[in-house]
Amino acid sequence: MVGIDINLSMSQVGRRPEKVLLVAYYEPRNVPSIVENIALLQRLSSFSISVLNLAEHRVDSGFLKIPPVVDLNDFEAVVIHNTVSYNVDNLRSLDQAISGKLATFDGAKVILKQDEHFRFSEFISYASDVGIDCIFSIMPQNEVARTYGSSLPETTIRHMLTSYVTPSMRSRFNPSTKRPIDIGYRGSIMPLSFGRLCYQKRQIGEEVLQRLAGSELVLDISSRWEDRVGGEAWFDFLASCKSVLGVESGSGLFDVDGTLAARCAAVEGKLGADDGSRTYAEAYLAELSPLEGRVGYFMISPRHFEAISVGAIQILFPGTYTERMISGRHYFELAEDYSNLDEGIDLTLDSCRRNRMAAAAFEEVLLDKRNWIETFVEEFDAGLLFVLDSKGRRRKPVLVSEQPSRNVVLLQCHDFGADPRRDTWYAMGAPDGVLIHHLGINEAGSEVAIRKGPKSEVIVHVPRKQWAPGCLAPYIAQVAPNEGASRAVRELYFLAEALNGSDVSLFQIFGMPQRSPYAENFRWYLSYILSSALTLVDAISRVEGVHALVAINFPSLLPALIAKGLLGVPVIYEALEYWPEADPDQGEFARVFWRQLEDRLVRFADHHGTVSSPLARLLTREFGTQFYSVPNCTPTFSRSLSGTRPTTRASAQRDVRFLFQGNFAPYRGLEQLIRNWTRVDSRAVLVLRGPDNTFRQQMIELARSLGLCEFRVMFPPAVPTELLIAAAEADGDVGLVPYTPAGANYANCSPNKLSQYMSAGLPILANATNFVTEVVVSAKSGLVVDFNSETKLVEAVSKLCDDSFRQSCGVNALDYFERSFNWAAVSAPFYAAVHCAVGNSEETHLLFYQARPESNQGSRFNASSVTASASSIRVRLAHESITYKVLRRVWRSLPSAARLRLRDVRERVVRKPFP
Repeated sequence: MVGIDINLSMSQVGRRPEKVLLVAYYEPRNVPSIVENIALLQRLSSFSISVLNLAEHRVDSGFLKIPPVVDLNDFEAVVIHNTVSYNVDNLRSLDQAISGKLATFDGAKVILKQDEHFRFSEFISYASDVGIDCIFSIMPQNEVARTYGSSLPETTIRHMLTSYVTPSMRSRFNPSTKRPIDIGYRGSIMPLSFGRLCYQKRQIGEEVLQRLAGSELVLDISSRWEDRVGGEAWFDFLASCKSVLGVESGSGLFDVDGTLAARCAAVEGKLGADDGSRTYAEAYLAELSPLEGRVGYFMISPRHFEAISVGAIQILFPGTYTERMISGRHYFELAEDYSNLDEGIDLTLDSCRRNRMAAAAFEEVLLDKRNWIETFVEEFDAGLLFVLDSKGRRRKPVLVSEQPSRNVVLLQCHDFGADPRRDTWYAMGAPDGVLIHHLGINEAGSEVAIRKGPKSEVIVHVPRKQWAPGCLAPYIAQVAPNEGASRAVRELYFLAEALNGSDVSLFQIFGMPQRSPYAENFRWYLSYILSSALTLVDAISRVEGVHALVAINFPSLLPALIAKGLLGVPVIYEALEYWPEADPDQGEFARVFWRQLEDRLVRFADHHGTVSSPLARLLTREFGTQFYSVPNCTPTFSRSLSGTRPTTRASAQRDVRFLFQGNFAPYRGLEQLIRNWTRVDSRAVLVLRGPDNTFRQQMIELARSLGLCEFRVMFPPAVPTELLIAAAEADGDVGLVPYTPAGANYANCSPNKLSQYMSAGLPILANATNFVTEVVVSAKSGLVVDFNSETKLVEAVSKLCDDSFRQSCGVNALDYFERSFNWAAVSAPFYAAVHCAVGNSEETHLLFYQARPESNQGSRFNASSVTASASSIRVRLAHESITYKVLRRVWRSLPSAARLRLRDVRERVVRKPFP
């Protein structure tokens, strides 16, 4: 099948949370338009559609059945495709193998229906018995009252075409293509009980072939099953033809009252068995002629659109063609007595006239949006939403944003309040018309926490969910067409297998040393990645109105890529740290594994950023993908909240306070400071402020053991993030950035405190790390020394105790902050990525829906997703019978020609698909 060429970057902004099961039957050999229309319905719909392809998920060799692994209660709606509904026997057998029955299913029940002329009264009876809510019918609208009429008073009848124009069809037109075949055709041999129109599908080919026998025209005309063409070869065949024959779709014999079968049996009793001759066919149809045309069941067919798409003109019998084509302009009308066949041949051989007709048909029929699959998907969604509303199955949002905007959702595996960049800076600096919302994980509570930010952005934190087998099954089919999303799903399932494996398997898979002290730590990270991914995917699948996603750090990248497949929106990857070295204490085998995993996934994000230019260079080199850098710089409005910098504190007192504000943790150089503080200038007081934890207590004990009383080393309590600048102004004279260059993250760090100190007008004393050194040297805002050198550290402290030098550095720090080291000054690369991601898309509200009950968290089968090759995820059915396996093996062992002949016979008798 052809590739589906469509830009989905913004097509699923309105993806709804209701789950829809689409039951269909198709094989790769099917007519291309069938497979592609199903694929695009699934991809373009605002609903989450899982496609159950009964050509693969077969229970037995009888009429079609939904396999036992499917629970209808996992869905809000069931849609039966016309590839299944054409035969009422298929419909009646559908729910025989499942415990829940369609008649008692309280969700929306929708049927896409074609071939309504075939056993129509039985179909009406079925629809009434089951309680079908909506039928999308190809019935001409002026015939609906005469056919459906009062038979289904509770059922909505909506019109559709037999097929629709797809984006790939609109890209095929090429009038300059060489066309070696003058007239081509592939007809079909239909039962005579279907009436004269269906007989004409065969007759037109046979008659033209006979009349033009012996001419110099190149003809390729056949109605034999073995000459049928499928897949991409069908379009190649059409494109090789100057003109193609055809008739309307539909049937002149419409079995309204269910008596047609008996009448046909009477005719067969009178005439005998069909001998395949034209004489018999004409006699048979003459007997039924009084019944012809009682219902005008005639319409345009997929073949008409397909021929137009490749620039072949059409020679067609008279018809209405659903009022989509005009005789003489879009096609040549061939008289049913073939009296003007020569005129059609003249047109076929005249390249100028032929090309004008082909161009007119393309521009006025194929480019008519009434005929586009996109238009039908909108109508399908509207019809389904109407039914869900009427049955109370439409899921209502628990939160709606105050104003429409272009919505960017930031995904993070943390609670809100842990980091000002994530919590405040991104959202506050967003350009006009864009809101940056937060979706994170509520570690402490079991409820969804919802609040609003300063710009009315939505802040949602959901409780952490634990990974369980099959937990991503409801999403696999939906994301299958997206390479990055599929890769992320596969990687997560691989991690889950590894987590459940033994230490021996971890050695075999990851190279973890036997009896490694890092085993427990590594398993914790695997579990953390898995639970974070499940939690965020489950949450984002319940959000509507998303235009772009921001993934904060590597654990959020996997769910963001899956969400990209679900929503069809771009992903901005903000790697605020180098994940393989996020934990300096992990084993080397773990660092290698995380680096390889990130390398496999990072290319699927659309934009990539980090926090410092040295780290951006490292990540670009490691992963071969360009990273921009946006340092951690506090906004200028943060300083305005803190008041005016005191200038008299240091001169009024003898001490000079060297202030550290941040978390107490290893590799931050705090031990070095405390140990060396016994030798520094007596005026220097070390002030270490941060939240209490075990490491802070260890530092307090270390200071006491060295005889540094509370007047030389102080440990004041932490203050809220929004008060850090004010606290620095009040309590500090010099800002400390003591991080050691241990590992890539610390060596290339961009700590928040650097810009916070500079905003407070504090000079900087920093350990020698790459980016901090660049800033301090460029700003002339203090000193950078190697804290491992006691002598250099002591000298730097002494120099900063000098009032004149210290105050000069403080002035430079504040000036540098205001000019070039605040959020507004450095954040342009991130907002450029945001602008590129959301583009000029239409503003909309962000909606967040409540989770489904745990018992209905998703189907227990992986329904297929239609892709360019019509492949899908196969499921082994526990109830598949041995008899069916044997029959299927025998069937597939038959020669192709034999299978086609048997299929023809079977189609004539029961119109039921072979396995």
